[in-house]
Amino acid sequence: MRKVTLDEQKTIMLEILLYIDQIASFHNLRYSLWGGTMLGAVRHKGFIPWDDDIDISLPREDYEKLLSILKSNSRYSLYEYSLQTDYTWGWAKLTHTRTIDNKKKYFNTASSHGIFVDIVPIDGLPNKNKDIKVLKRKLHRLNLLVKTSQFPSYASSIHLKRSIEKLLLLFPLCAYSKVTGGKKKHIKELNRLSKSFTIRDSNKCGHLLSRYKKNLGYPSSIWDKIDDYEFEGHLFKGISDSHTYLSLLYGEDYMEIPSKDKQIIHEEHAFYRVDGEADEYCYDNGKWSGSANGPEYS
Repeated sequence: MRKVTLDEQKTIMLEILLYIDQIASFHNLRYSLWGGTMLGAVRHKGFIPWDDDIDISLPREDYEKLLSILKSNSRYSLYEYSLQTDYTWGWAKLTHTRTIDNKKKYFNTASSHGIFVDIVPIDGLPNKNKDIKVLKRKLHRLNLLVKTSQFPSYASSIHLKRSIEKLLLLFPLCAYSKVTGGKKKHIKELNRLSKSFTIRDSNKCGHLLSRYKKNLGYPSSIWDKIDDYEFEGHLFKGISDSHTYLSLLYGEDYMEIPSKDKQIIHEEHAFYRVDGEADEYCYDNGKWSGSANGPEYS
């Protein structure tokens, strides 16, 4: 196998994003560039130079429709915690089938997947901040039970000391998760609570399992209008009011380039291309034809 360079990784992620964009366009699904990908589109018109992933989000209704379409997809593999026994993230990933992550991780028994794009569900939130905090705490606890249900993968880390700490500290939760019904039961309850509020009927919305635990959401009105954003020479969809979203997520100074010590590249993955497989990403005579970003998906 040959290790995939960061530039190649970005090219493959862009290929996956183009595919999702074509499906969303064909089925009239709302989606938006999200997180650092939205910041990259606004500030750099492409990847943040030191970033190595792509995130998109969809309102819950569109998210579930997209996953339903992607489940029967043969070009890429969909990872979602109701599909794979050992997948425990609270959002989906659409993954490249001819690459694999060979990064050394201690206590990792989960099946490896290739280069991916993160697909994040957005739900409505309660109107009061105190109720948002209560709901998010409940969901993060449930999500922890989902993660710790998989022994010993819940202790997976690229750092041995951290792995051992997690293995010991979280083992009681692992046992509790098994005794109280295991992964399937906790996912069922997590999904039920996540869908308690719709964007349509809520003043605020957000990703309930976001790693930004103190973030109390965004105005639901940000989904009222979607615009085109340039990203690496292509046009992708994003919420029109990106300023409100990015200000709440990163602060009012989000357009400023951070200092070198804060330009952190993720260490979690080392992707390799499977032997004997050629790159599938290519341009059609230098141009994409058909929909805005290319021919119809197949």
